[in-house]
Amino acid sequence: MGKGPMKDSRLKNELTKEVELKLMSLSDIMKFKKWLDDEEILKLAFGSEEITEGIKLLVRSFKRTFLTSYFRFRTIRYQGRSVGFINFSVIPSTQGKIAKIGIVIGEKELWGKGIGTAALRKFLRHLFLKEGVSAVHLDTAYFNIRAQKAFKKLGFKPFAYDDKRKKIYMELTKEMFLEREAKKEL
Repeated sequence: MGKGPMKDSRLKNELTKEVELKLMSLSDIMKFKKWLDDEEILKLAFGSEEITEGIKLLVRSFKRTFLTSYFRFRTIRYQGRSVGFINFSVIPSTQGKIAKIGIVIGEKELWGKGIGTAALRKFLRHLFLKEGVSAVHLDTAYFNIRAQKAFKKLGFKPFAYDDKRKKIYMELTKEMFLEREAKKEL
């Protein structure tokens, strides 16, 4: 049997079932800190081709927020183990609540397997359907093609480019997300 839309859909559904989002534990925090000591992960997570003093300062600050703002993080679990995290904040605006998110898959052997996409799809459902968020914003580096593909697969659209920082800013509205999800149900 060849690879077709039905087989792809079944694989996505199976992967989505295997991916869980949980509140952070102390052991997760230790793993997250270890991942942020890895230069390759750091460059992708913070969208920088070089690890500057500014990035190092940002990482130290970010690591401190694990303990003080643990409620802003969700652990991504796959096959019973912690493999990444999603961080987020929700900001009220005149257009409703806007969420700003970031995602890291810290286990490199799992990169490109669809785990981040599955986790983000679950989290988007939560933000839009349970938290009442009207739009989600994120940014990624020009060079992070894998992340751009994952975000576009979920329906994110670029809304701004920063050539100086070499970043793309993307948005997904609740309406765009629900429309895409409805089409997948057919």
